[in-house]
Amino acid sequence: LNHTMLQPSVPGDEGVGGPDLAPQARPVEHECVLVSEGKRAGMSLEEALEEARDGSLILLRPDTYHGHFSFKHKGVTLAGDGSALECILQGDSPVARSVVSCYAANCSLMNISVKYTGGDSDSAAVLISNGTLAVLHCAISNAVGSGVRVRRGADGSVVGCRVNACGGTGLDVEQDVSAVLRYNDILRSRGAGVCITERANPLVEGNLIARGSTSGVLVKVSGLGVIK
Repeated sequence: LNHTMLQPSVPGDEGVGGPDLAPQARPVEHECVLVSEGKRAGMSLEEALEEARDGSLILLRPDTYHGHFSFKHKGVTLAGDGSALECILQGDSPVARSVVSCYAANCSLMNISVKYTGGDSDSAAVLISNGTLAVLHCAISNAVGSGVRVRRGADGSVVGCRVNACGGTGLDVEQDVSAVLRYNDILRSRGAGVCITERANPLVEGNLIARGSTSGVLVKVSGLGVIK
């Protein structure tokens, strides 16, 4: 069942040797290109996330970027301009409990590796705190906490991702959340592969959950959902 993050997620992107989606920015000059309102501009990833507006696309150059990165404006897509194994966001801050956080509606994270290397067991590599975030064809790991956590009041989808070697739950869906979890490889989690908490009602379909230490899918305190 090989259906995950090796598939290109940006139209025309074929990974190494494929078309260059950001020809106006050279790797030595800019971390990424912000495509917004028909204009392109090279800048740092932090600057692009601040300046992006509804409908903006941020193309991230292959490299490893350290820090904490937040979606604060609705309708923003952050996509790796290369394979997911080349475009890496890594967080090891003792303060931030995530590498990527979402606080806005209709955002997308595509074709990127997200690695949490801090020491907080209550962390999540990707934290959907508010709004909605689609996590597509990404590689996600967190040695001490969860891979992806969808907070109460937020919504999200995780599709075609590889969630590997998490110290906690692979995919964590909290109260009253209707998330979509489809066609992911969830491997070697110390906690459950998928945890569905009180009144959460996700669609869990076509996932490979293997080599974990506990439950594949754990439903807690009246959790709901459809599992296929």
